[in-house]
Amino acid sequence: MDPTRSLHRPAPGPLPSWAEPDYVAHNVTEFQRTGFRGGLNYYRAAEPYFYLSGAWKGAKMTQPSFYIAGKADGLSGLYPPVEKLGVGLPALVGTLEIDNVGHWVQHEASAEVNDQIVKFLRTVNPA
Repeated sequence: MDPTRSLHRPAPGPLPSWAEPDYVAHNVTEFQRTGFRGGLNYYRAAEPYFYLSGAWKGAKMTQPSFYIAGKADGLSGLYPPVEKLGVGLPALVGTLEIDNVGHWVQHEASAEVNDQIVKFLRTVNPA
């Protein structure tokens, strides 16, 4: 990773509008009870994952797919630009990048994400 690039973005406020207080309280309680090892282990395993997944470099995902991302996601710098997704996703049905949304698109823009997923599913299974 390029150390000059930051994956951080300003927090949306003291409590994001999509985070119900009970949801936040539950997660805080669980992290206090169990520790944050699960969340940290994901990131500890990131570098080995890149090495172990090398065998699939260049592989194409041929099933229909739809890409949804938040434009404010700091991790977006790690992924190819949307315009180049079709190289690895030849059956890409569509893309959606949502303004003012970060990494948790399913929380930050749940109604729009759900709507797009339903539309996508209807294109691949128009029953």
